[in-house]
Amino acid sequence: MHNSTSTLRQQLTGMSWFGLLKILMMVFIASLLLTIALPSYAALLKEVTTISLLLVIVLKDLLEAPTAIRRAKASRQHGGNWLQFLAALLPPEFPAVLRLERTMWAGCWQWLTRKTPAAPVPGRVFGFWDKGSYSTIFIVILLALATEVPFSALMVSLMAPDAHTRMLVHGIMLMLTMYSMVWLLGDRYWVRHSCHVLTEDALQLQLGSRSSGVISYAAICSCERFVVDDKQPSWKKFDYPENSIVITPFDKPNLVISLHANAQVQISHFQLQKTDVQQIYLYVDEPGQLTMALQAYLATQEIAVQ
Repeated sequence: MHNSTSTLRQQLTGMSWFGLLKILMMVFIASLLLTIALPSYAALLKEVTTISLLLVIVLKDLLEAPTAIRRAKASRQHGGNWLQFLAALLPPEFPAVLRLERTMWAGCWQWLTRKTPAAPVPGRVFGFWDKGSYSTIFIVILLALATEVPFSALMVSLMAPDAHTRMLVHGIMLMLTMYSMVWLLGDRYWVRHSCHVLTEDALQLQLGSRSSGVISYAAICSCERFVVDDKQPSWKKFDYPENSIVITPFDKPNLVISLHANAQVQISHFQLQKTDVQQIYLYVDEPGQLTMALQAYLATQEIAVQ
């Protein structure tokens, strides 16, 4: 019993809120399907599901309470206001989602008004737009969203005889489609106008509003080409190390940068600050050129130290 409790505690503390909410959402959808299939047990299933989901959320929150209190105290010690103090009490993923939401709406607005963001810092630019699959995936999603409204209107008209229900479902589907369109256009705007840059003393990473960071050459241990097994249908199935991040629009990473164990690097990944990164998996259009350039910088640095 003690081992089971310890295992559950480790799983809950080690799992991010995003991962937990995904699981809870799947459980909720499964309970809805069971309710439809077993209408005689609908009340019992609804009660058990609600209590179980709330219990897991409360347990996760209680386990992370000491960490949240330490974050809040650190915020007050650094002169943060009450709003920052309250934000520190929340799981870090929640403020990150709000920041990402804000950038997506801002990106969509700037795309509509045809504004051009500031130019990247001077240096050697490495992009990920020309040879990647982002444009193709963007068009596919755009077409899917464009056909969603008439398709859902047809299906709802066939399945819902009540006029009020049809109007409600039409309104919800239209809002979801428009909201998805905002995210799609906002993400495209930021990704289209971003790139990675090699400067005189650091590698500056910038993938839209998803990922950004500055890595000094002194923090880099090695840079190598990376190839995922072609037998795997998706790069997501590769078992990446624990302290690693994947910075790519949609494509498989084609190089990996390893950092020193004592490297003080801070990378923003989906607006969430990462400080324990040891490996960075990147996709760029010219991985060979970036690898050779970084290796040349590292070799020059080693000679200077000697």
